Amino acid sequence: MKPKRSKLAKSRADVASRYWRTNADAAWSIAVRKRAGNKCEICRTTAFLHAHHLVDRSLWQLRHDLQNGVALCANHHKYSRFCSPHKGGLAFYGLMWRHWPTRMSLLNMQVSEIQMGRAEMVKDYKAAYERLKGGE
Repeated sequence: MKPKRSKLAKSRADVASRYWRTNADAAWSIAVRKRAGNKCEICRTTAFLHAHHLVDRSLWQLRHDLQNGVALCANHHKYSRFCSPHKGGLAFYGLMWRHWPTRMSLLNMQVSEIQMGRAEMVKDYKAAYERLKGGE
């Protein structure tokens, strides 16, 4: 009789599990903030820094892509009516297009590829985690 594996061992074996997704999310957040020099990409403050997905993270093919992330202070991430992605919406994305047109164009092309079915279709959060941790 085979010995029973724990839930943790089972989730570590499944590359699309919540275990690997959570670890990859944390590694992505750290990598996005590190790429920005641990400063808000709008006002350059270092206080209460968040990592925000430009393209919704439900689109898992881009969920852990560093180009899909921007480091923002809490004010610019959640509270500003004028440039928060959560309150300002279009104004925020207008700001992103003005400041980072290349990054935004690349993301647009990637989203188009995904929508047309030409993108990678395997959820492998473990590989994303290992790729992001390797970049430290």
